[in-house]
Amino acid sequence: MSDDGGAAKKPAAPVPPPASLSDTAVDIPVDRTRALYVFNARVANKAEGITSAKFELIVTSGANETQIVSLAPGEKYLNPTAKVGDTYVALCADTKTELARWHVAARKGYDKQRRSITGGEYVTRKWTDPEEQKVVLGEWTAWRRLLNPSALDYDTSHWDEPQDDPSTGKVASPFIERFLFYLVTRHQVLTCFFVGQGDSFSRRERLADLTNTVAWTLVLTVMLLTVNAYARVFVVALFMTPLSAVFQIASRIQCCGVEWGRVVTIPLWLTGVVTAIVVSVGNAHKPAFVTVTGSFFSSLAFQWIIARPGGIGFRVWLYGKGWNKRVGIGPKTKWFFDAAASGAGLG
Repeated sequence: MSDDGGAAKKPAAPVPPPASLSDTAVDIPVDRTRALYVFNARVANKAEGITSAKFELIVTSGANETQIVSLAPGEKYLNPTAKVGDTYVALCADTKTELARWHVAARKGYDKQRRSITGGEYVTRKWTDPEEQKVVLGEWTAWRRLLNPSALDYDTSHWDEPQDDPSTGKVASPFIERFLFYLVTRHQVLTCFFVGQGDSFSRRERLADLTNTVAWTLVLTVMLLTVNAYARVFVVALFMTPLSAVFQIASRIQCCGVEWGRVVTIPLWLTGVVTAIVVSVGNAHKPAFVTVTGSFFSSLAFQWIIARPGGIGFRVWLYGKGWNKRVGIGPKTKWFFDAAASGAGLG
């Protein structure tokens, strides 16, 4: 007999078997705060009444409206704990017109339950949104921005790679925007200035890569004194491309907090610098040595002004034509093919 008046308990409903853990995705509560990044990429235009290109940032939280900052061109605002749901408004400081209005959106994600090869169960968290909500006001591809280098954003950790259309899988950004993005993040000279926070390829290593290229270019130029001066420029660039690719790839190799790639980069750099000094002193007495200066700077100019930008532009164009995983440059490019193409001189 049961305790509830003698009525017999109903048999429990059968419990359905659990789904495969590897196929189970459980939505998680969205974060209530999120990092907000705002950058002023505007350019002054006196003809349109925009003399300073500044804008005022106003936040509305509940019933309170507060002006929090005034940003000049090139200045940024970062709030790591912006409240989800707050409304931000950007007003032009010159014309007092509204430039943009947006809400702080919650970062969404899910927990995915998995089973290891030993049978253990574990959960991995996947985010479908980036950590920062980025808002860039102005046209960042405007050529007039180059006239004011101090107003550029040199921290590439705030940049988003141009993504493909998720519904069609095709490129969604114009060629010029994709080309400028990869030019700034891949060109040997520009990457010395544009560095992402926490990047394993630090600014010092990028400068070392640059000086390594200069040293080995001088070495090869002197060693090829007997070659025609015009042909020497192309031959030196042909040899320098894979050498620079090896240096950059090795600089990113690290494990357990140790940068093992320095086993390659440090000897390569030291050898280049010492050899450049030795061959220059040893060949200074030769009559053909007077042509070294012109060939040396011509080789560097060919590498940095023609070869690298041309290779990057060509691969970006190929990506837009469907060569996305092997030869082209884009979000779907495979690392192995990208490293091979870079080593072959295609950006």
